[in-house]
Amino acid sequence: YGSYIATQYLIEKGHTGIACITGKLDTFVGRRRFEGYTAAMADANLHVDETMIFEGDFRYKSAQLHIPQIIANEAITAVFASNDIMAYALVSELLKQQDRSIEVVGYDNLELSNTFGYVIASVAQDVEALGSHAVNILFEGIKNNKKLPNVVLKPYLHKV
Repeated sequence: YGSYIATQYLIEKGHTGIACITGKLDTFVGRRRFEGYTAAMADANLHVDETMIFEGDFRYKSAQLHIPQIIANEAITAVFASNDIMAYALVSELLKQQDRSIEVVGYDNLELSNTFGYVIASVAQDVEALGSHAVNILFEGIKNNKKLPNVVLKPYLHKV
């Protein structure tokens, strides 16, 4: 859901050339975030261009490897990065490129803007609510010897 709203945000801002830096696609989180991106693109009747999909592994260095191709592709006007670490890898290079403007949205809403001197829109999750739910479910499961349910808290987009 979070990657869907991030991509939808870029679409609503008028972007059609939206690239995606994925996490590892053989992981649950990597696959789900990529699926949210592709669903938002499909719902907006936008073609998912395979030349605009860049597989990372949620680490800074993995995004850095794709930056030359992203910057060289003039059709790319925006990027959804599957986490903030990869988003900031791209942003740090874009800040050096005065002639290239690409809007970047991340995921996790990490407080990295002080480090990079640039704030991006990012999908946020209510970590306190998540922790509270996890503790309550765990204690309930232990107390009543029940199978623990899955709980999904909807993320939201922290806009700048």
